[in-house]
Amino acid sequence: MLVSAAFFSFIHFAPALFFERYRFSAVDSGFISSLCLGLAALVSPFLGCLLDRVGRRPDALISGSLLMSGAMFMLLLPSAEMEVFIAVALLGSGFALAPVTLLSSVALVTDEANLAPALGVFKSCENLSMALAHYVAGLLVDVSGGYSWTLMFLKVLCLWAVACAFILRRYDRKEGGKLMIVKATAKTGPESQT
Repeated sequence: MLVSAAFFSFIHFAPALFFERYRFSAVDSGFISSLCLGLAALVSPFLGCLLDRVGRRPDALISGSLLMSGAMFMLLLPSAEMEVFIAVALLGSGFALAPVTLLSSVALVTDEANLAPALGVFKSCENLSMALAHYVAGLLVDVSGGYSWTLMFLKVLCLWAVACAFILRRYDRKEGGKLMIVKATAKTGPESQT
């Protein structure tokens, strides 16, 4: 939820950031910010399959949050054009890990009869966090007249997400480690019927 709040708040002001701070054209700024979403869309299915094979969902959440935090830090520094693209790639990759990890985790720890309400509560909390983060990000841009404070705020959200993922990992280990397990795959085909 914190990762989504940071990511989508960034996406909403990213074209203006790239245009004003890095002097990209308006078209290039829009294209660069869309790379974050495009990369996340392309990578997410593969990450979902990988998580099913290796488990370790809290560790994936920690990794994604750290990647996003690093990307925000890179964007805080005076950067060359290539560093902006590296930060965008880190941001998209980090964000791809979070929703895949969290949604599959909800499904693993919730019984089937309560899955729809659990996902609904999850999505409601996520939307609320995004609404609050968007407001604070816009307020920080207005108050500071730039993007540094907003990027710091989003970096802090990502670091909070890392802390929450560590807490989740510790709690999961105490409760039996459902989020660390590898999903069992069912055999299909003629060889499984013998």
